[in-house]
Amino acid sequence: KQLKGILLSPEYKKILQGILLDIQQCAKSAPNEATIESRFDTELAILFDKLFSHLGYTYFPTKEDAIETKRCVSKGRADTSIGALIIEYKHCSVLKNQIKRESALEQAADYVESFNAADIIKTVGFVTDGLIGAFITYSENALRKEKFSKLTIEMLDRLVQYIIGLGQKALTVENLIKDFCIVETCGESYGVR
Repeated sequence: KQLKGILLSPEYKKILQGILLDIQQCAKSAPNEATIESRFDTELAILFDKLFSHLGYTYFPTKEDAIETKRCVSKGRADTSIGALIIEYKHCSVLKNQIKRESALEQAADYVESFNAADIIKTVGFVTDGLIGAFITYSENALRKEKFSKLTIEMLDRLVQYIIGLGQKALTVENLIKDFCIVETCGESYGVR
């Protein structure tokens, strides 16, 4: 109930508006994608600390999460991974044309599929340069790629809600055993090692 109140509050919308403007301003002059990624991380960390930490939600992503990709023999590295979400950042010069946008979506889609094939469940991907963005969702063994559109408050809100919602562990036998059992004593009886 508290979470819903925060997400519907004028303060939250005002903060998102400020974040959006800061990210867009940064993206226009950023020399590389790492600068855009850093701005996103800073803004999201401040937002979560200010509005959601008292509810137990934090923004603590894994950076450069390595995964064996399907398209390449080598490992790929998702820029940011948090819960069941991956975020791929690009410099604004990279997403200038449709071919490069499709390539960026394919890269993120490949990461999502590769994580899932490795039993590391990822259900949402997001690709952005700080000016535009697109989501990829994975459900029922199918990927759905959205079209790139201008970064908006609604898109940032959706990202925040994915971080909150997808940061939760799935209620599976494996996760319960990992969290509540010593694997040597009870995990093997459930086929978990």
